[in-house]
Amino acid sequence: MDIKVNRRPFPLCGVQWSTANRWIIGTSGRVFILTPECVMAGDMREKREVSAIIEAANSVEAVCLLEPLPRQYIYDNALGVLSSDSSLRIFAPLGNPDAENWSQVGSYKSEAGAGQMCAISCISASVAVAACGFMNGKVELIRLEPLEEDTGNIGTTMVLGVDASQNTICHIAWINSRDPHNLLLLVCAVDGSAGLWRIASDLSQAILLTTIGGQDWRAYTAHCVSGGCLVLAKTGSVAIVDILAEGVPKIQYATLAVSQTVVSCVIDESRGRIYVGTTDFIIFVLSKQHDKWSRMPEEERELRDGMRQTVVKSFTTKFKMSSVMLRSLALSPNARYLAFAADDQVNWDTSIDGIGITRMHFHQFDDWTSESVERSLIKLVDGDYQGELRYAIWDLLDWCSAEDVTKMVEYLRQINVASGSDQESQQLAMLNFIASTLKGAQLGVLATEARNAALDLHVKKLFAYLGSKANSGKLVMSDADRAYLAQVNWAVHQPAYAGVVDKLPNIGSSTEKLQPLDCPACGKDMVLVSRQTACCANKHTLEMCSVTLEILGSPGSDQCNTCKAKRMRGGSQHASFIDLAKAQFPRCPFCNDRFFPTAG
Repeated sequence: MDIKVNRRPFPLCGVQWSTANRWIIGTSGRVFILTPECVMAGDMREKREVSAIIEAANSVEAVCLLEPLPRQYIYDNALGVLSSDSSLRIFAPLGNPDAENWSQVGSYKSEAGAGQMCAISCISASVAVAACGFMNGKVELIRLEPLEEDTGNIGTTMVLGVDASQNTICHIAWINSRDPHNLLLLVCAVDGSAGLWRIASDLSQAILLTTIGGQDWRAYTAHCVSGGCLVLAKTGSVAIVDILAEGVPKIQYATLAVSQTVVSCVIDESRGRIYVGTTDFIIFVLSKQHDKWSRMPEEERELRDGMRQTVVKSFTTKFKMSSVMLRSLALSPNARYLAFAADDQVNWDTSIDGIGITRMHFHQFDDWTSESVERSLIKLVDGDYQGELRYAIWDLLDWCSAEDVTKMVEYLRQINVASGSDQESQQLAMLNFIASTLKGAQLGVLATEARNAALDLHVKKLFAYLGSKANSGKLVMSDADRAYLAQVNWAVHQPAYAGVVDKLPNIGSSTEKLQPLDCPACGKDMVLVSRQTACCANKHTLEMCSVTLEILGSPGSDQCNTCKAKRMRGGSQHASFIDLAKAQFPRCPFCNDRFFPTAG
């Protein structure tokens, strides 16, 4: 896939993959965001422009992701950008992050005389935190908190300073650990040393756990974390750190061959491998044999040859393989693909903006089979995945034939799950997602069946939740709340919901549920013409909120990013119960994707 960008991406921090299947590309003055679509087997991945562009006031030196953010933020993800003026800028989407609506919501510039800011990393814990490394070896921890007014703006406060090194900080990264009381921070300096620091969750203190490297002058330039394993890579060597070990973390070192700068590394837990990539397109493969990590030369040759063939098939313009440079590596959620960004120098003109073209490639591992798909489907139904569900399903669907998709759907429907369980919700969400993503006659029937089943399950959960709140005695119920609950009772006691209604408790009196619903436009009685559409005698047709089952009588609504289901936007007159229901069920009940505001 070709992506036109502004000059070339920075090789160290300029290309990152999001857990929502977005590619973040930092360039000289812009940040580009791309979300790929599923491609059926035999189709060519199209050249396409990026889906969102962030204009930076200064040159971009590095980018880092913030996802998912805690609930007190009005958006789910944000982006930290290190600018050439030595400042940290925070950008966030106030709507759908796959569209061009990102804007700056906060910034930070040190006032402590720390000198030039050289590295940044962000993490989303109970609050969002950024770590900034400076030329004088200091690290500043910045709390990123939403301001009181609901504008989306973020306040930045420096809460802790750490004297991490006597040399310039060149690479810094938050490490996800399983300790709820502490965070881990990796700090690398230009002299080749690295320190792993334990940071209290309240950001009150920092303690050095261990020092890594220092064996030579070369600085660490890439890292990755998975399953309690931290990998640090630099030209000539790799350090593997067991961050779950009690006491001082255990460290192993492995030697690499001569290469150019290491730009990326990934951990493949399913295969027990570590992949390390360099700018000159050398791929190192490490495996743990007899409790020791070592290189696998034969696998390296096979993987590199396979990736080169993927590049040849992906390029749609003239290029020179000898000039191809690797920018980044990423493992897809189900370990089907080793995705990577690569390009050659023929397509670059660094003197003119907008000439550069970088390419995203997907190398499918040779051991990926139909059995791999089935194992992955079971894990997804059980909720055993990280990041967004749509990325994990995309990983299975992409580049599949119609026959393969049909087999996948049939196997998914046969997975045995308990009625009313989380696994059933997940199974239906996956079916609805597939039907919404790939159109077809057979999938259309599937969409109707799975959508109705998902709505049944959601209505049961909604009634159970509303009933518990209404009967708790802790809420003062207003007339508007009673009207809303009566409307919900009315809706689900219509023929369209036959089969569900007998199993649902009544919320409100039996007479309330039998009263006809008045049309908000003309006051005439309304009838339910489908499970999510009501119509009056004057032909006023109104949709129902897929989450709360309230009639969408006011203009403006939120829309699911995948299946386009509607949700009542904030500001309902039934503030108490509506807001509770929306907070309890923030995702689409059909496909489990996110809602975003729509125009109107």
